[in-house]
Amino acid sequence: MADQQVKTAAVDRERLRAIIGDAVKQVESDDPARLRAEIARLTAELAKPTRSTAAQTEPDATAIAAADRRGYERGFWEAASQAKVAYETLKEQIRGTVRRFADSLEQNIASEKLELTQSGSPVAPPSASPSPKPAAVPTGRAPTPAASGDGSLPGPQQRILNSLATWLKLGQGRPSNAQVAWLAGYSPSSSSYANPRSALRTSGLIEYPSPDLLSITAAGRAKASAFTLTSSLLDFVLSNLPGPEARILGSIAKHYPKAVPNEIAAAGANYSATSSSYANPRSALRSKDLIDYPEKDHVRAAEWLFAA
Repeated sequence: MADQQVKTAAVDRERLRAIIGDAVKQVESDDPARLRAEIARLTAELAKPTRSTAAQTEPDATAIAAADRRGYERGFWEAASQAKVAYETLKEQIRGTVRRFADSLEQNIASEKLELTQSGSPVAPPSASPSPKPAAVPTGRAPTPAASGDGSLPGPQQRILNSLATWLKLGQGRPSNAQVAWLAGYSPSSSSYANPRSALRTSGLIEYPSPDLLSITAAGRAKASAFTLTSSLLDFVLSNLPGPEARILGSIAKHYPKAVPNEIAAAGANYSATSSSYANPRSALRSKDLIDYPEKDHVRAAEWLFAA
């Protein structure tokens, strides 16, 4: 026979209290022993928990299991989301490292120059026939202005001196290091520019009116020959920059004399404004005096790039 659940009606506590109270009042007039027994029975009945109260205190196993499942699923997806963000961040860091390495390698290779000097007169063997000269390998860079003069100076010194003479011809008697270096075909931060420049000063051919400005002396002008550029100064500089720097400077220069937001400058060079692939070359351009930051988050090409 199946067990049957029996539901009892809720105890009317107020009614019990009233009964007990009435019983107490009858103690003095009725049988004290019988009344005390009745009071004890009613008090015990009042103290018993009702079925509904007991049911409220019993834990709901189904609800607990459902809560555990929801907590597990929430924790799993939160962890999965954090792992995905960390993975994407790692990929971007790897991409940035590879790009910086490639850009640095390109810049180092581009700045290398081979200069050969010869002393004495070579004597060819009697039976030797002239060897054919190998064809020149295009480098993708604009040709450096030829070093000319009286022939008494090494090539790097002569080009720097000629650059100063060219700026003087353009009306700038005290150009910056960046202006002189780029017109001579060097990076202003390279030792291949700094060393011959220092030698020219020691020889009394140039002066430093201020730490970042140069001027040519009368003795220097006597040995210098101004360049004849076959392209604009901006194009000459662009052709002597590493690829990322050239693309970014070209994008910025299109808006000269206006300054443009980084987002526009980066987009014009096919970069993201928040990426290191844009920020690092942009910083290099500023250190070379090719751009400046006139206001927050804006860039502008250097004025001297557009000298007539």
